[in-house]
Amino acid sequence: MVRFSGARALRAGRSSLRAAALWVVALTALTSVPAVAGSLGSLDGPLLSVTLGAPADWCTPDGALDAAAMPAVVPPSRCDLDGRVVADHGVLLTVPAPGQKVGGEAMLLDGTTQVFELARRADGTLVLGDVGDERADGADAGGHGDSGVNPCQDAAFQMSDYRESDERLWHYKASTTPPGLSIGAVAQDLVNGFNAVTGSHNDCGLADEVDARQRYGGNTPHGTGINFEGRCPAQGDGHSVVDFGNLPEETLARTCWRGIRTAQGWYEITEADVKIRSAAPVFTGDVQPGCAGARYSIEAIVTHEAGHSFGLRHVPERDHPELTMSEQTPACSRAPVTLGLGDVEALRSVY
Repeated sequence: MVRFSGARALRAGRSSLRAAALWVVALTALTSVPAVAGSLGSLDGPLLSVTLGAPADWCTPDGALDAAAMPAVVPPSRCDLDGRVVADHGVLLTVPAPGQKVGGEAMLLDGTTQVFELARRADGTLVLGDVGDERADGADAGGHGDSGVNPCQDAAFQMSDYRESDERLWHYKASTTPPGLSIGAVAQDLVNGFNAVTGSHNDCGLADEVDARQRYGGNTPHGTGINFEGRCPAQGDGHSVVDFGNLPEETLARTCWRGIRTAQGWYEITEADVKIRSAAPVFTGDVQPGCAGARYSIEAIVTHEAGHSFGLRHVPERDHPELTMSEQTPACSRAPVTLGLGDVEALRSVY
């Protein structure tokens, strides 16, 4: 064995690394096998950095990226994601800044819902959540009021990693109220919906042991920022708002929520917005006799969406159709405005 010492060993080591770097580059030029980007280093820093392989096929230069075609975890080297929109079955989210998380729900005119979330790690890695069509898993198989499932005996719930540690101040943009609806009646339905969540309103005799807090701040000139496609805005403005506006024809409502990662690992909710389609067949107050077709209670819609904005996730419609946080909101019904056992237990588990 030949032994080197001192400076001779250092020079030999550097020469070997340079030779290895040139060999890798030559081999890459002769083959078309993609590889992961990497670098070759030496004792005094990187000698050569080589990127092997082409951008991912799903990383198209224009338009929304398809969540179904993307991996669940996307390192920043795979695609330039800053400012990009990712779509999953009609839910469109703009990629958040590092350390933030955004979520969105589409509630459709048949009462079914679709949720999608994007989280960005501090290093820029994107993590996709809830990808796929929830309706394919039975979201349209049940319906409140005819399932035989007692909501006061159904303890099922799921929580996200969003939390609200302070009082939520939210507003209604009254100027967006559709013709034929009373501003006062709409505002009252919205207040009732939020109060149902933070006050644990239920018909099960369960006491309010939930410390979630919110307050209605009245009218506001600020809108939700949710555009006509239903896309959640790239950056929040710090205002939690409910308004009416243009949304795709098949859409009843859209909700967007966002949070910032805390040192404890959960996301502090910084904003939650709800937009209801102006042309949607909605009503305020009680269900009137003769209600038929796809007409929906504003209070029922907002109670469900307020649940999301305080961290509640869906439970499967097939097995838990009577809970407020099931995957479907029924037409001509106010059933979701009172929480079931699982909805209350979900809130108690965090607040």
